[in-house]
Amino acid sequence: MSDIAQFIAGYERFHENYFRGETPLFGELSQGQNPSTMIIACSDSRVDPAIVMDAKPGDLFVAGIVTGK
Repeated sequence: MSDIAQFIAGYERFHENYFRGETPLFGELSQGQNPSTMIIACSDSRVDPAIVMDAKPGDLFVAGIVTGK
């Protein structure tokens, strides 16, 4: 499977599974952002601050910092 096909399949799984039961939350989030916390993190594809913090969509505003080697 190509990379783009994997991303498309992943999006379809996200849409089918993640939105189930979360309709009120995503309806509210569609009206704007109001995160309670800002996270400044290193830009790293291996770590997603929302997953690490077990945060729901809309809880965090994540700013990534790119560092050199």
